[in-house]
Amino acid sequence: MITYMYNMSDVCIARCDHIIDLGILLDHKLNMNANIDFLTSKARQILGFIKRQARSFNDPYITKSLYCALVRPILEYCCVSWNPFTSVQIDKIESVQKQFLLFALRGIGWSDNYVLPPYKSRLALLNMDSLKDRRTIASASFMFKIVKNLISVPKLKETMLFNDSSYPTRRRPLLIQTFHSTSYGMNGLMNRLTRIVNDHSSLFLSCDSINVFKDKIREQIK
Repeated sequence: MITYMYNMSDVCIARCDHIIDLGILLDHKLNMNANIDFLTSKARQILGFIKRQARSFNDPYITKSLYCALVRPILEYCCVSWNPFTSVQIDKIESVQKQFLLFALRGIGWSDNYVLPPYKSRLALLNMDSLKDRRTIASASFMFKIVKNLISVPKLKETMLFNDSSYPTRRRPLLIQTFHSTSYGMNGLMNRLTRIVNDHSSLFLSCDSINVFKDKIREQIK
């Protein structure tokens, strides 16, 4: 890698590997590892505070309210823009919620604490979705608002390539996906959002309400 030292008024400008932009930690590789480490570390600190203060709470739904109000927003802030695609990153984020479930459901008394029910089953006990599913719903809802002109994002909409609308069909993908030869390119922001739209094309065509859309897409991904 070629590095070059820049000067301004004969003063060398310091080089940095990370920068925070609108609350998102970006590194020079743009792989979002630094941001995910930052968010999960901050979320674990808040979760630790909740666990210390809520030890006497017997109702898991009270603890759930604290988690949803104080911890989960940290893990989901601006997630449409940095939604990970590698299993390592996904598991790292999900591990925070798994840690919360161990604490919230500690009073159940599992027959074997080393062999717990599947993660989805434990989520169902508190009527919760996985963080991965919630990011998918958030991304799909964002695109729904753009497609239905509920919000205006001109720069982003200019990059969206719609299929020929003269032959509408629920089997035809709504958007044309750009091909990339690398995994990084294929999972870039617009390609990822395009796939989500095409995977749920029927809902984008049939739903007019964002609330109905969210309910239906939640049913599809479960």
